[in-house]
Amino acid sequence: MNKEEYVEDDLKAFDAVIGPLRAIPKDAKEYGPAQALIKKLVEKAARITAEILVLGPKLTNSAYDGRVDPVVEYLKNNLNDYDSSEFVEWSPVTKLDFKGEPFWVVRLKLRAKNAFGGYILKNTFYFIRQNKVVSTEGL
Repeated sequence: MNKEEYVEDDLKAFDAVIGPLRAIPKDAKEYGPAQALIKKLVEKAARITAEILVLGPKLTNSAYDGRVDPVVEYLKNNLNDYDSSEFVEWSPVTKLDFKGEPFWVVRLKLRAKNAFGGYILKNTFYFIRQNKVVSTEGL
């Protein structure tokens, strides 16, 4: 169960395995290994559940030009001159663990005016949770 994106239905697979393991009686020789496996499965399911709650649904790039809507909204609110900006290249949205925390991440090569009115070209990264940009790098 190592996937980039988990959904709540993925947790049903854990339930299907844990149920029969819990049915093993205490006097059976398989009881000890079953309990160890249950512990590992519960820990993994807890991580997946927390990740689903923290990240929110995976974002998709626009089929038209590759843009990601929460990033566009963020830039509208934070660039010096949004109307003069140009989105040169978008990366696909991927999941990244940054400093031990999961985020949806997208890279944007952006051409925009700086505070002095000159154009700059930068690779910028946007860390997203619950359809909101929560952090940026390179902006």
